[in-house]
Amino acid sequence: MLEKFKISKKLLRQLDYSIIVISVLIVLFSCINIYSATFRNVGIYYAKLQFIWLFMGLLVVYVILLVDYAVIGNYASIIYWAGIVLLVLNNFVLGSVHKGAKGWIGIGSRAIQPSEFAKLGMIVMLAKLLDDMEGKVNEPKNFFKLAFYAILPMTLIVIQPDMGMTMVTFFIALGIFFIAGLDLR
Repeated sequence: MLEKFKISKKLLRQLDYSIIVISVLIVLFSCINIYSATFRNVGIYYAKLQFIWLFMGLLVVYVILLVDYAVIGNYASIIYWAGIVLLVLNNFVLGSVHKGAKGWIGIGSRAIQPSEFAKLGMIVMLAKLLDDMEGKVNEPKNFFKLAFYAILPMTLIVIQPDMGMTMVTFFIALGIFFIAGLDLR
């Protein structure tokens, strides 16, 4: 039964451990900074919360490593459109304005940022579409189809307005296009 929760030795050899170690060190350093900045007022609450998020993040990385990327591709449409639905709900129904932007949906005492889910959905969807197109990104029909799937979440993010996330999403899409072989013409 535990076999399905075991990562293959081949995959473990291919991992770039330096990225994992550096990420963990950055989060541990942030725990120290948060602790030193908030200890006097709230004790270790925020540092402990950051530490819990570190472990949750590592758990998510582990689960992602267990899932074959081809399986994720099978759910690309669901992941993409779920992100779009979250953005629509955020922009027009559930979102609350904070510092001039409507970028978060409150869930109890916490909140989620739908644009993060939409960004991941866009990445998965563009990868799936490029795979289906066999990388023929320079054909006008294919390019405009990819552009549509990239522009839709960006438009909904601009409405919030969250220009930082819009730019991040734009440059991710642009990077995907060029890595796929987009001709500069």
